[in-house]
Amino acid sequence: MYDVDECGGGSDVCPPQETCRNTFGSFVCVCEEGFVLATLRDTVLCRDKDECLDSTHLCSRHAECVNTAGSYTCCCRGNYSGDGHICQPRVAPRSRASMYYRYKLSKRTRPKQ
Repeated sequence: MYDVDECGGGSDVCPPQETCRNTFGSFVCVCEEGFVLATLRDTVLCRDKDECLDSTHLCSRHAECVNTAGSYTCCCRGNYSGDGHICQPRVAPRSRASMYYRYKLSKRTRPKQ
């Protein structure tokens, strides 16, 4: 006896958001990453997993989580910048006068050699 791989034929045997897994003598369709099994009007299907609602996202506490189909994105809030996973406070650019003052102050406080 040998097994026929129903998933290897190149045809789509599973609905969208599902992946075919071969079993001996048959196959099963499983939800892709980012999707969960759900029922809707007596139909079993894979629906989008909302990582933002169930707190499984990896966004910074200074970022906003935005759900997308099968995944999510992170966007740093107002006064923070970064990739959303790491957000750091934005540093206001120093004025030329402030930079000149700091330069002069550093010259005065340096030890003489």
